[in-house]
Amino acid sequence: MVVVATALWDHPRQGTSIVNDAEHLATEIRAVQRARLLGRARARKPAELGTFVWVQHCPPVPGGVLSAFRDERFSIVTFTEDEQGRFRSPKWKRIPRDQVEVLVGSALD
Repeated sequence: MVVVATALWDHPRQGTSIVNDAEHLATEIRAVQRARLLGRARARKPAELGTFVWVQHCPPVPGGVLSAFRDERFSIVTFTEDEQGRFRSPKWKRIPRDQVEVLVGSALD
């Protein structure tokens, strides 16, 4: 499973920051996906649950002071996992747009 989480610059005070709360959001999304897969009769083994990839997308900052300094960017985020299966200690590595398109299997619109 590949998740591309996009920051919403046009709604800065609404919702959760994908940067500041990446580990919590990724843990919750993965839990929902695992529950769906485990509900299927053929997906009972942990190996059949597949890989989880978290990509953070920060679109260009529209207007304002920061717009000159912030182009669109993508980062693949890796985590450690605690004993309860929760993601912790995110680490970001910038990747180009075309690499994200390879991960998701299609062009990004």
